[in-house]
Amino acid sequence: MELNIIKSITKSFSRIVNLLLIMPLFGVPLNLKAQSSVEFMEMSKMMLSSRFTL
Repeated sequence: MELNIIKSITKSFSRIVNLLLIMPLFGVPLNLKAQSSVEFMEMSKMMLSSRFTL
């Protein structure tokens, strides 16, 4: 059970990191990148809290 949670966390985290690394390559403005990274943080927080409450 705990192993699955850790796996999903690392998977979503690596996906977020990949997106943040890919964005500059496409010439996304810095403020947009910062905005989306904040949104990613909020999303991952929500995902984590919902997983742990289950």
